[in-house]
Amino acid sequence: MGRQTITRYADLGFVLFIVLCLVLSVLSLRYHRRAIEQETINTQTKLAELHTRAAVEQLAQTISTVDLLMRSLLESGYAERSSDGWKATLKAALINSPQLRSLSLLDDSGRVVISSNDDDLGLKPATAGYLPDVAPHSDLLRVGPPYHGRDLADGQEILDWSDVQPDIGFVPLIRSLSMGEGPRLSLIAVLNVDFFLNRLALRDAVPMEFDIVRYDGRILFSTAEAVHTAGRIASNREIAAGWAAGNESGVVPSVLDDDSALITHRVDTRLPIGVIAHVDLDAAITAAKSESRRQQATLLPIIAIALIAVLIAYLMFRRIGERQFRTQQIELARVGQLLDTLPAAVLLFDAEGRLVLSNRTWSETSLGDAVGAMRAKAGMTIEDFAAYLSHDDARPDGPVRAVLNGQSPAFDGEFATQSSLGARYFQLIVRPFAFDAFNGVTVMLLDVTRRRDAEQESELLRAAVNAAPSGIVITDTDAHIEWANPAFSELTGFAFDEAYGRKPAELVRSGLQGPDFYKRLWEAIRSGRVWRGELINKRKDESLYHESLTIAPVSDERGVIHHFVAIKEDISERKRLEARLIELARTDPLTGLANRRAFTESLASELDRMRRHDHPLSVLMLDVDFFKRVNDQHGHAAGDRVLKIVAELMRNKVRTTDALGRVGGEEFAIAMVETGGDAALELAERIRAAVADTRIDIGGQTIGVTISAGVAVAHKGDTVDGVLSRADTALYAAKNAGRNRVMRADDPA
Repeated sequence: MGRQTITRYADLGFVLFIVLCLVLSVLSLRYHRRAIEQETINTQTKLAELHTRAAVEQLAQTISTVDLLMRSLLESGYAERSSDGWKATLKAALINSPQLRSLSLLDDSGRVVISSNDDDLGLKPATAGYLPDVAPHSDLLRVGPPYHGRDLADGQEILDWSDVQPDIGFVPLIRSLSMGEGPRLSLIAVLNVDFFLNRLALRDAVPMEFDIVRYDGRILFSTAEAVHTAGRIASNREIAAGWAAGNESGVVPSVLDDDSALITHRVDTRLPIGVIAHVDLDAAITAAKSESRRQQATLLPIIAIALIAVLIAYLMFRRIGERQFRTQQIELARVGQLLDTLPAAVLLFDAEGRLVLSNRTWSETSLGDAVGAMRAKAGMTIEDFAAYLSHDDARPDGPVRAVLNGQSPAFDGEFATQSSLGARYFQLIVRPFAFDAFNGVTVMLLDVTRRRDAEQESELLRAAVNAAPSGIVITDTDAHIEWANPAFSELTGFAFDEAYGRKPAELVRSGLQGPDFYKRLWEAIRSGRVWRGELINKRKDESLYHESLTIAPVSDERGVIHHFVAIKEDISERKRLEARLIELARTDPLTGLANRRAFTESLASELDRMRRHDHPLSVLMLDVDFFKRVNDQHGHAAGDRVLKIVAELMRNKVRTTDALGRVGGEEFAIAMVETGGDAALELAERIRAAVADTRIDIGGQTIGVTISAGVAVAHKGDTVDGVLSRADTALYAAKNAGRNRVMRADDPA
């Protein structure tokens, strides 16, 4: 078989290989796309089940808390006979119950006689249709139908969710209690639907909508923005019927209005209500398809480039092979010229040790004065040659003679000499030579001065890098570690043997930086730019640290990047100091409360939230009465102690959701979220009373102080300065009225 035939078969086999690779690539990408879609469906199903379970548990826990509150109020109500006492009790209960809009007490006829909302007085709410379906005055907690509106006074029962999607609504709960011979007491609580919707809206990891449904299939409230379709309402009723039959949870595939959906549901057996989640599978699969197309758009060009690269490599190797075959025909003709083409000087000495042959490199080499003198000497011997290469009593003639006489099979060594060019280093390679009757020795002389200088420079550089306090890492273009200095091990806890061949991402990545961060990093260094930045990494012992990182690409003379050099520095202490400075800039150093700047920022945020959600917001301004007198009579240390104790009393009285700050010398401010003016007045009065009842020890002497307070209710048009100014005006009205009192600002016109 000729050479051309073999080449043709090789070309055909390579083409078939390329076609097979393309077919396998297309099939693999198609399989991968289907696998991604199925995995997406499975993931969405699991997430939907988890979110549904969490929603049911949150709903059950909240309603159980309301039930416990109502029962506690009813049981304590037998000891409370006055209307004012009942009303104060109901309002106090609402302060820490954001899930409720109002609490109302019903008489035996079902009419509201006492309520936290005066607009509800005298109403007779309908109690038919409550679940469970028991006697109207049963001791069980019963859940009413959904209503449109804010409270009982303006509520309208929602009968058909296919016609309306209320922007605000509530669900009533009723509980009755009788004890002995006393009258039967009934409480009706209005659930704040927005409280639940806001928490359900936070579960946006899955494209789903929640319906809260009673056992009779009626929707109490929903996170859906559009009105419900007839198919969705029917599906909810069918699932609710299953609850009554004992099917407490499950996953139901469904097609509603030509949309592929997945329904997960769960019910808490303690309550006549459950949660139904509708997952839009089309939206989830669309995202999976988009991801698959993105991956294909990335992989197909890579596969094509790889195949093209393989084709180019094949053609190059084929051309190289053909070229080598042609050059082999003339190699023998060039053997005679081999010595002249060698970069090293080659010398041939006979059995007597006299020079008989040298190549062109030897005659053309300029190695300084020593070699120039050797060229001029006729009949040079091994000893003459060695004399010019000897330095510090090291002579090469002994080893050369040993090879010539058969005492040594070969010799390799380095020698140094001095010339007008300075110190020069040479490598000698000595081998015996025998041809026919000729016996001698060949000596190859290489000038390795540059290599020695480079090695010394490299050693110096290595020593400097090893001594550097910053961690230094060298990787290949795929980020595999090839070298690291000791500072890297001190910083990360990984010895070099543990890190070698691995990627830094496998060792120290903390997961606190997202994919976009690393994408931008790689785009920068792969384009030849130096990247600098800060990130949080993880040591071997799992501890986190802040790191300043600089990565520089290393390119060859053609601009091709072949390595990356990274310099790593631990900046954890600097970051800790920065965080501490930020904290000091926002905190009052004496009381530990927010300073004026931090408080006004919190108040501005609460004003924005109030305007978005239409929740009440009240602001209190409080000032220590006659504080200057305390400083003057007892000293500034005593004044500081008074401020600390007053601040601690306030901190113990406010909720964690409220904002408390020191805004002046002896002046404090409180922003009470979702709190009206009456509740704010109550809190201000409790704080005033607590301060007035507290005795403060000052150097063995006890003193008392009082505070004055002003209350202002924020409105939609208010600014931070505006509402603070009104609260401050009320504060000084309290001061002018005699101090140790609370005043409320008039509402703006």
